[in-house]
This record gives sequence, structure tokens and C-alpha cells, in this order.
Amino acid sequence: AVDLSVGDGGIESGFDRVLVDAPCTGLGTLRRRPEILLRLGPEDPARMARLQGAILDRAVSLLRPGGVLMYVVCSGSAQEGHEAARALERRHPGLTRLRTSPQGLPLEADDDGLFRIGPWLGDGRGTPDVYQAARWQLAAEPPV
Repeated sequence: AVDLSVGDGGIESGFDRVLVDAPCTGLGTLRRRPEILLRLGPEDPARMARLQGAILDRAVSLLRPGGVLMYVVCSGSAQEGHEAARALERRHPGLTRLRTSPQGLPLEADDDGLFRIGPWLGDGRGTPDVYQAARWQLAAEPPV
């Protein structure tokens, strides 16, 4: 594990897959952790989205051409979800959003290409928290 919020740890690029379990507001865990509301302010989703963007930029630099990046947060916030994904794609035009589920997972991407997991998928017992995830593949050739 490398803390990409402070650097790349001297790791050379060339990874087939990079998973970013990003620091986030944790809004998706309010059911279990209601105290989060006591420490979060209205500016926190945007602040976390900026940090997530810096981490994602470093993660992209670690991929080999054709490699896959996966981004996951335990927040349902748009700033930490589809807005963060679109911002990354603007900064890195060589990334293509993968809308198919990772092998073996019975999930479908929403219309915006994000995978969302939450209580609406469960049977009421062991209700999951809310998560958002996105996957991209880096182009084999740099964009022209």
C-alpha cells in the first residue's frame, strides 16, 4: 500500500491494475457512524474531491498502457462520485470508462458509468453502506 496523497513512494509505473480506496467524507457510512455529521462541514465533499483528484492523478501515472484503474469511495456524494470521475477524464483523455462489472460481481453501472452499492441492493438484513466505484482503462497508445 502506498499513500498517493503524499507521493508515489518511488514506485515505477507499469501496473496492470491500480485500486484507489480513496479517503472520503464517509457519508455512505452514516447508518453506522452518525457522529460523522458532527465533524463534517458543507465544504468537506469538495475538499475531499480535490484530494481524491490528486491521488487519482498519481494512480494514473502508475498504470501501464492498457492498465485498469478502479476508484472506490464510501460516500454517495456527487462531488466524490460522478463529478470526480468526469474531472479525472478531463485531465486524462487517455482513460476510457469501463461500464462492465468486474468479473464475478453481479453489479451494473448506472447511466453515468458509476457502480453504486447500497441498502437498495440488499434484503434488509446486513444492510450495506453506500459505496461508489468507477473503472477506467488507460489507452494502449497516448491520445493524439
